[in-house]
Amino acid sequence: MRGVIIRLARHSRATEDRGAVIVLVGVLLAAGVLTGMLAVVIDLGRVYAERRVVQNAADAGALALAQHCARATTDPACVSGGGAGEVQQLANANSPDGITKVTEVCGSSPLAACTATTKTWSNCTDPPGVPAFARVRTATEAEGGDFFFPAIFGGLTSADGKARLSAAACAQAAWAAAGSAMVVLPFVLPACPDVPFGQGVVIEDFDPADPNTSCTTLDGTLLNPVTKGFAFADLPGENRQCTAPVSVAVGDVLPVETSLTQLCGPHITTSLDPYVASGESLIFPVVGSHERAGQGQYAFPIIAFRSFVLLGYRLKNNQGGQAPPGGWKSTACGQGSKRSCIYGTFQQEVVPGDLGTGPNLGVQAIALIP
Repeated sequence: MRGVIIRLARHSRATEDRGAVIVLVGVLLAAGVLTGMLAVVIDLGRVYAERRVVQNAADAGALALAQHCARATTDPACVSGGGAGEVQQLANANSPDGITKVTEVCGSSPLAACTATTKTWSNCTDPPGVPAFARVRTATEAEGGDFFFPAIFGGLTSADGKARLSAAACAQAAWAAAGSAMVVLPFVLPACPDVPFGQGVVIEDFDPADPNTSCTTLDGTLLNPVTKGFAFADLPGENRQCTAPVSVAVGDVLPVETSLTQLCGPHITTSLDPYVASGESLIFPVVGSHERAGQGQYAFPIIAFRSFVLLGYRLKNNQGGQAPPGGWKSTACGQGSKRSCIYGTFQQEVVPGDLGTGPNLGVQAIALIP
C-alpha cells in the first residue's frame, strides 16, 4: 500500500508541473496577443483621432473658399491658387498641434482644376450636377516636416520597429442660389428691375392694373413674364410685429395684403426705421409670376432671394429715410399718390440655408457636399 501511495504522489507532482508549463505558455501567448491588441486599439485610435483633425481642416478650408467664390468669382481668393494661403492657415488653426498639410486646393473655374481621383474614404471626385464647388485635400503633418507620426505599440510588432501612421481627408463645398432663408420684414420683391449691386433703385408696389414685366437677370436668366412691383406678404408664422425671423423657402406661395399696417401693426415706422438707420442688409423673398387667388386676391410663388439695404420708403401715409434723386415726386409715389415705393440698393450675401436651383439674384448659400 505504501508503494502505491508514493507512486501516486510522484504522478501528482508531474501532472502539476505540466499544468504549470501550460499556464506559463498561455501567459506568454496572451502577452503577445495583448501587445497586438494594444497596437490595434491605441494606434488605430490615434489614426481615427488624426483623421478627424485633417477632416475638420479640410471642411473649414472648403467652406471658406466657397464663401469667397460665392461672393464673387473675381475675389482674389477664388482665382486659381489665390486662396491657398488662407486655406493653409485654417488647416493649421483647426489642428491641435497647429500643423496640417494641405495637399490640394481646387474646384470649378476660376479655381484650379482638380486632379482626377477615385472615390475613397480620403479622396473626392467631381460632384455630378454641381456647377460650382471648391475642394480641399489635407494630410498628416508633424513638426520637422514629416508627413506621419510614429506608432506607440505598432512598432513592437513591425519588422524594423519603426511603424509609421498617417491620415488624409478631402472636403468639397458647393455654392448656389439660396433655396431658403430667414426673413423678418414681410416684403416680397420682384425679379425686375435687375440693376448692378450697390446702385440705387426705386421699386414700386404691385399694381394689378399693370402687373407684368420681363427682364434678363444679372446671371443671364430670362424671366418673361414676371410680376411687376413689390408686395406685402403674409409670411408663414409671422408674429404681426415684424420682429421675429421666419423661414421661407423657394417654392412657397405667399398671399399678399393691401396694407403693411395689417401685417406689422399701426406703427410701421417702428419696424422700418431701425433698419433704415443702421444700413443693415435685409433678406427678402423674390417672386416670379403672380397667381390670382380671387377677387382682389393674389398669391406670389417664391423663386429666389435678394439682399436689400433699405435707404428710404414712402408707404402711402408713412415716410422715412432718404428720398431717391429727384425726390419722391419723380416716382409713382409722388405727393398725393396712393402708391407705395421703397428705395435702396441690392447687395450680395451668403446665408445659411439650402442650395437652390433658381436664378442667382445675389443671395447664395454654401454647403458641404459628398
